[in-house]
Amino acid sequence: MALLSANTPHRLALGLLSLLITACATSNAARYQAAADCGVSLSQPQTIKLDLVEQLLDEGNYYSALAHLENDTSGSPRALWLQAEAQRKTGLLSEAYTSYRDLSLTCMTASGHAGMAKILATRGDIDIAHQHMLKARRLSPTSADIRNDYGFILLAMQDFKAAQREFMTALQLQPGHPVALRNMI
Repeated sequence: MALLSANTPHRLALGLLSLLITACATSNAARYQAAADCGVSLSQPQTIKLDLVEQLLDEGNYYSALAHLENDTSGSPRALWLQAEAQRKTGLLSEAYTSYRDLSLTCMTASGHAGMAKILATRGDIDIAHQHMLKARRLSPTSADIRNDYGFILLAMQDFKAAQREFMTALQLQPGHPVALRNMI
């Protein structure tokens, strides 16, 4: 009995921590899903699958993420975005460009243009990349990631003052944005 009571506070703390983490993840995922699915209703298993794929991408498991998306039939813009990101990060640039182009025709238009811009910049098409990223910035002016990426393209164009403004905006929109901080330096 003494062993049980000694572990009880630890179990209770772990249980509460698990509940708190789950609640935060659920509320963030629910908000993101509502914004990224353009009204497409997803089942709970589909939502869980997309959450898993997003976690795989965050962990750098791009090939595994692609494997989980191979038979996706959800029609979700979020699934298309995750696929495009995984394709880009595995070097499947032509496929990723097509996925981003398709994404630009959904409610995630800004993300589609930003993705196409990243691929074009990688290929050295800075002027066209600039046009796509500027469109993404206009469509989503409060996205710290898009502001940062636009700043990076401005750096490539040697427009240092404008790039600095974009990095500062990204940092104010999302304090501590790790990529914007590195780009500022």
